[in-house]
Amino acid sequence: MISRGTGPQRDLYLVMLQTCNQDNRQRDDRPAALQLAVAEVMTLSLALWERLTGKGKVSLAGNSGLWNVHINPDGWERTQTLDRYLKAETVPKHPNVSRVEKTAWWVLSHGTDSSHTGPCDRLQTAVSRLMALA
Repeated sequence: MISRGTGPQRDLYLVMLQTCNQDNRQRDDRPAALQLAVAEVMTLSLALWERLTGKGKVSLAGNSGLWNVHINPDGWERTQTLDRYLKAETVPKHPNVSRVEKTAWWVLSHGTDSSHTGPCDRLQTAVSRLMALA
C-alpha cells in the first residue's frame, strides 16, 4: 500500500485514488445505461407490435414464446417478467439482454409493411445501442 505521506508519494497516491474513483463511477454508470437501453428496446418492441397487430403485451409474450404468460385463477393473463423490462427503474440489474434482443428481432420480422419503416428503424437503432452496451 502506498502511504499518504508528503511530496511525490502523496501526489502518486492522489492520482491513483482519483483514477480509481473515475473507474468506479464509469462502472456504476454502465448498469444504468444498460437498464435504460433495455427498457427502450422493449417499449419500442411493444409499441411496434401493438401497431402491427392491434394486440398487446400478452399477445407479444405468448406468440413470441420468449416471455411467460401467467394466468390467474380468474382468467386474467399477466406478463410479470416482461413488465419489469418496460421501465428502466424496474429492469433487473443483470437483465437477459439476449431475450430482449430476440424479442426485438422477432417483432421486426413481422414489420414488413413499408408504412412502418420509421418505427422499425428506431427499434433497429435502439437494438444496436443496446448491443454496444452489452
